[in-house]
Amino acid sequence: MHISRLYIQNFRGFEKKEIFLNSSFTVAIGDNGMGKSSLLHALQVSLGACLQCLPLPASPLYRRQFKRQEKFVKWAAEERDYVSSKDETLIRVTGCLLSDTFILIGKDEPVNIGKGCFVFQERSIEWSRVMLANGTTSHNRKYAGDLIDAIRDLVESGRGFHNKAILPVLASFGTERTVAQLRKGKKAQQNRSRMEKGYLAALSDKVDFDGVIEWLHNYDNELKYKKEFEGTREAVFEAISTAIPYLEDVGYNHHYQELEAVVNIDEQYPGKKTHSNMSDGLKAMLNLVAELAFRCVVLNGFLGRDAVKESRGIALIDELDMHLHPKWQRHIVKDLKSAFPNIQFVVTTHSAFIVQSLASDELLNLDRLTDVPLNSLKIDDVATSVMGVESAFSDENTGKHDIAQLILGKLKTGVSEVEIQAEIDNVSDPGLRAFLELNKLAVQK
Repeated sequence: MHISRLYIQNFRGFEKKEIFLNSSFTVAIGDNGMGKSSLLHALQVSLGACLQCLPLPASPLYRRQFKRQEKFVKWAAEERDYVSSKDETLIRVTGCLLSDTFILIGKDEPVNIGKGCFVFQERSIEWSRVMLANGTTSHNRKYAGDLIDAIRDLVESGRGFHNKAILPVLASFGTERTVAQLRKGKKAQQNRSRMEKGYLAALSDKVDFDGVIEWLHNYDNELKYKKEFEGTREAVFEAISTAIPYLEDVGYNHHYQELEAVVNIDEQYPGKKTHSNMSDGLKAMLNLVAELAFRCVVLNGFLGRDAVKESRGIALIDELDMHLHPKWQRHIVKDLKSAFPNIQFVVTTHSAFIVQSLASDELLNLDRLTDVPLNSLKIDDVATSVMGVESAFSDENTGKHDIAQLILGKLKTGVSEVEIQAEIDNVSDPGLRAFLELNKLAVQK
């Protein structure tokens, strides 16, 4: 599935906002406070309706509803207080659910799908989520009838021995994705179905990297007893090495119960490392990529080695550039597209290097309208012309330039020599002070 349009009303930082998303990759930029994270939270709430349509437990782990504190308020000076709008808090979504069904040919067992073919049905859908008067979130046919019918039909199309529905993958990664591990009981996890594992905490601020490790640790035994699909572990490892080209020979170490890989950065070989001994940048991306690939193979494992590449869905990432070196930032978007070709990504960033790597229709600028060929701009032009940085130089350098311009202007307008000299004496940079002294002498001649 993917989302093409979002209308947000009275939610967090947005009073009224219409947003259009690229079907493959959207990168939101903007100054602090302009609504980048609010956009991701709005998408979480929107996609929460999808989870509520699926046969999942009515638990907070499978819900993303409005929170009372997310209602938009603004300061009213005459009332000396924050006030909320009389309009309701709502999010209206236009999207598409790709009802992909894999039809098996022959009498193969589910764990060995053999030959088959895809039947694709693209279904346009619209739905809304509204914060009701009592603070709860709407979920009924009035607001989400299209979505309820579409997901019901998708799930029903996958029932039966020879038909397998490709379930949409949903995932959200916040800024604390390296440490916000979901706590879950071992027995409860064992009792969960594949669907429940695939959507567990999918739209929360927690991550389920431990779920990846548990799955890898038990994989061989589960495969032996035909409780797992062949090729899915290789699909996860392939996704990791594609999305993170600095990792080679990705594998799982049963002794340490960790992912491991050979680290190769700019042809420097620190050697094979376990996950816990990698840099923060590598760990952050490894957590994200491994969990997203894990959700793909758990939900659509019958696709085997192609489970990651054929899975469709939506992934939200706040501050994609977090912990990444600028050299890595320049190709991270391309790498994620290659590893997950059918996942729609919506991410935020403050990185000019990521912005520079985008096609024009992949950028969502919350500060201003932008329609320029981004990948043809120099990095300082991206920072100033697109991202609103006032100067390509440091604040200190810009300040010196402004002082020099001010004093040179006064020299031309005939301000008294005493006043000019006083201002020159206050300049701390000796080179700039000498330059201004020379200009003063030239004017006096």
